[in-house]
Amino acid sequence: MELYSTVATDLHFQKPVLITLDVILVYLVLGPIVIALNAPLTIYLITTVTREKKELFMMIILSMCDIALATEGIASLDNMFMFVVALDRFFAVLSPLKYAGMGFRYTATLICMPFLGSLIGCIMNIISIHFEPPTLFDHLCPLYNTMRNEFRLYLAGERIFCVAVGSIIYAYIYFSMRKMIANFFIYTLRHRELIKHLSKFLPSKFDKNRLFHIQPSRSKLSQQPYNPSNS
Repeated sequence: MELYSTVATDLHFQKPVLITLDVILVYLVLGPIVIALNAPLTIYLITTVTREKKELFMMIILSMCDIALATEGIASLDNMFMFVVALDRFFAVLSPLKYAGMGFRYTATLICMPFLGSLIGCIMNIISIHFEPPTLFDHLCPLYNTMRNEFRLYLAGERIFCVAVGSIIYAYIYFSMRKMIANFFIYTLRHRELIKHLSKFLPSKFDKNRLFHIQPSRSKLSQQPYNPSNS
């Protein structure tokens, strides 16, 4: 804190010292943190077969890496991944028959969407910095020399959009599934009531279980008692 406050008084001396501190911070502190977080992720993805566990673990690690690398320096890749997963679940609930027939193109598009969404903001920031230097926003941020305030607004808007739309999608899925489950139970109860009502008009010689339920067929050999002498 004292070093930053001392250097901040001299704008000509501020930039080279802070860049050196940024390099030391990124390569000596944040680099090992990211390696330590991604190493178990790589091992887990190689050894685990269950798909759902892989996706959940990847989201957790991406969020932890974003915290370690200062989230204002990354175009919210984890939020984009969560948003794409929410879209995938939305398509699965909205049209399950079409979703079952989707192939490689659909999967490749979903995988590319988070990276494309993150690259849009990064490219715009790089182009704007080339024509005009970034404005000072926070001298405690190690990456402030490579970011403009507009890019920070883009990141904030992207996070809000992904979280808000993802929450709406999951809320829609929850209420849709709840309605489907309720309709299923109502249909089951009505079906049982109809069977009970019709069973009153059946002759007594009919077996209700044989009439309303499919019994597995059994051969004459399976109906015979077991005799050890035949084996």
